[in-house]
Amino acid sequence: MVNDVARAFFEAPVKRNICLELPLEEGARPDEVGILKKSLYGTRDASANFQMEVKIVLTKAGFRQVKYNPSLYYHIERGIRTLVHGDDFPPWAPAGNSSG
Repeated sequence: MVNDVARAFFEAPVKRNICLELPLEEGARPDEVGILKKSLYGTRDASANFQMEVKIVLTKAGFRQVKYNPSLYYHIERGIRTLVHGDDFPPWAPAGNSSG
């Protein structure tokens, strides 16, 4: 089983001010811009923002980030580990562990 986050980068808040020109075809005025509140594919820091959001969510759920591999998290009490690869989270647990 692999858990996948759909439209992953849209889940993470931006960490800097990013303005976008809005399309005139959608009724925007030529001098009107939009300010991003969530990350967007193609921005330089979208992946880093998403990874920070993953860390916050998994930590709140009781996982700890492995010291020497920031892509690996473990939950001591439940015996679950998960690897973060982009927006995929393949979990694993010892055989017979009904928590995973």
